[in-house]
Amino acid sequence: MDIQTNDNSKEIQEQTTETVQTTTQDLRKNPVKKEENIKYEIVVCNNSDKSETLYPLENDKELIIGADPTCSISIDDEYLSFKHFSVILKKGKVKVKNMGSRNGLYLSLDKIVRILPGQTLLAGKTIFEIREIKNEQL
Repeated sequence: MDIQTNDNSKEIQEQTTETVQTTTQDLRKNPVKKEENIKYEIVVCNNSDKSETLYPLENDKELIIGADPTCSISIDDEYLSFKHFSVILKKGKVKVKNMGSRNGLYLSLDKIVRILPGQTLLAGKTIFEIREIKNEQL
């Protein structure tokens, strides 16, 4: 499932690729902790005003992300499906599932996969990032 071509898609994909490459390098320097009590959040990055909105992930609570106002995280993005993808924290691991979206996710996700802290996803024109919440943020 590829993202439909639009004026900004190549630029967004290049930015996301750069972020993913940087994140991969950072993960090699600082391996992910294997503790199950680590807290995580999903960050919605607004490209137009460069703002971020943080949503904590709770264990075993699935968050549905999409354009539908009834979604756990509703995003005003014309390229997002009503129910685009879901994120769930299970036993200390963050998992993402494409929910049959028209445009897919920028990792070509068509099954449930584990996402590491710092990894980014592109859905529509919106960038999402999974972050570990540090103890001082709690």
